[in-house]
Amino acid sequence: MKTSFFSPARLITVCLSILSWSSFAAMQFEYPVKISTNQRYFTDARGLPFFYQACTGWELFSMLTREETEVYLKNRSEKGFNTIQVFLLPWKVEDTNRYGEPPFRDMKFFTDPNDNYFDHVEWVLQKASEYGIQLNINVLWLNKWRNHTTVDNARFFGNYVANRFLHHDNMMWFIGGDINPNDKMEAQQALAETIHAIDKKHLMSYHGGRYSDGSSTSSSALFHREPWHSYNMAYCYDPSHSPRFDPYAHVQFIHAYNLKPVKPIILGESFYESMNYPFKDSAEHFYALRLSPLWGLTSGITGHAAGHGKIITFGKEWQKAMDDPNSLVVKNLSRLIGEIKWWTLVPDQSHEVGINGYGNFGGMHYISLACDPEGKLAVAYFPYHGKLTVDMSKFSGPVKGRWFDPVNGNVIPITSNLSNKGTYDFSPPGLNGGGAQDFLLILESN
Repeated sequence: MKTSFFSPARLITVCLSILSWSSFAAMQFEYPVKISTNQRYFTDARGLPFFYQACTGWELFSMLTREETEVYLKNRSEKGFNTIQVFLLPWKVEDTNRYGEPPFRDMKFFTDPNDNYFDHVEWVLQKASEYGIQLNINVLWLNKWRNHTTVDNARFFGNYVANRFLHHDNMMWFIGGDINPNDKMEAQQALAETIHAIDKKHLMSYHGGRYSDGSSTSSSALFHREPWHSYNMAYCYDPSHSPRFDPYAHVQFIHAYNLKPVKPIILGESFYESMNYPFKDSAEHFYALRLSPLWGLTSGITGHAAGHGKIITFGKEWQKAMDDPNSLVVKNLSRLIGEIKWWTLVPDQSHEVGINGYGNFGGMHYISLACDPEGKLAVAYFPYHGKLTVDMSKFSGPVKGRWFDPVNGNVIPITSNLSNKGTYDFSPPGLNGGGAQDFLLILESN
C-alpha cells in the first residue's frame, strides 16, 4: 500500500492555465437543453454534455432595467454561469416591473395577462441568448401566489405562457416554489399538464419545500413519475435549522439517482452567500455554500444553482456582490468541468473503487466518489481531511492524480505515474484557499 502525503512546505501549487479557461468560456452551447440518451445528464441541442451552472437571479424580470440586465448577464457569463433561475412573476402580487408594468391587468390574476410585462420578459430572454445563457423560469412562485391560484386559472395561464414562449430556445420551466403543493396539488398538476400538452420542447420540474422536521424535499419525492416532470430538482436549503450543513445532501442525490425511470438531477437551491445564517464565522458559511454542490458532482447530479443574498432581490450593492467569493468558486468549477469527462461518472455506491476510509453515508465526513466504468476517470470529494484507500486496479492504465482546490481553482499535482496495481491512500494536502480542509481529488488514466 502506498500513501499520498504532503506537508505544506512541500506543496507545489500550480494554477490552471488562462488559455484552458478561455477556451471553455468561449464554448457556445446551442439551446434548448435536452436529456442525454442514457437519461443521466443534460445536453445542448447538438448533444454536447451540458453541466448546469445557475445563478439565482430570482427577481431579474421585475427588479432590473434593461441596461442593468445587460450588466448582470455579461458578468454571469464571464463567471461561468450558463443558466439563470428566475421568477416569471414578481415576488409580491401587487408589484410591477421597473417600467411600472404589472403582470396582470386590474389584479385579474392569471386570466388577464399584461402583454407589456411579458414583452419585457421576452426581451430578457433574447438578451440572455446573446450571452449564451438560458433562463430556467418558475411559472408562479407557489409560496407567494398560492392564495390566488385555482385549477381553472392555472390552466388558462399555463396555456398563455406555453404558447407565448414556445418559440424561445434558451429556457426551461419549473413550477412550485419553496413549498410542497399540499392543497394546491390539483392546481399545480393542471398548470404543468397544460404547459406540457403544448410545449414538449422545454424541460420542466418542481421546486419543493420543507417537511415539518426541517428536511428538504426534492421534486423526485413528489412528481418523479409524472410525464411532464423531465428532471429532478433537489433542494438542500434549511435556513430555519441553521447552522446545519445538510449532511443528507448526498443521500438525497443518490436516492434520486437510483429511481426509475432514470431522470437527470440538479441542485436547485442551497445556502446563499451574504445571508444572515448563524454560522460561527464567514469561513464556515463559505464552506456550507460549496458542500452540497461538490457532494453533488460526485453523487450523480448534472449541475447546481448558486445564490447571493444581494443578487436574489437585486437590492443595494448587487453589482458589487457579483464578484464575491462564491461566484469565483463557480468560475473555478466551470474550469474543471471543461477539463474532464464529468458525464461519464457513476457514483461508487458499492465502494468498489474507494474501498476504505470513505466514512458514513449520510454523515458530514462522507467522502463521495464517482468513476468512469471504463477506468479512465475518478473524482472524489473530501469534505474534511481524511484518508481514502483506492483500488488502483480499477483503472485501465497508469494514473495521473491531482488535487483541485475549489476555493481558488489551484491544482496540486500528486504524480504523473501512479501504478494501476494494488491500493493507494489519498489524503488532502493541508488547507485550501479558504482555510478549510475540503478538496476534490481527480484521478485520470491514459
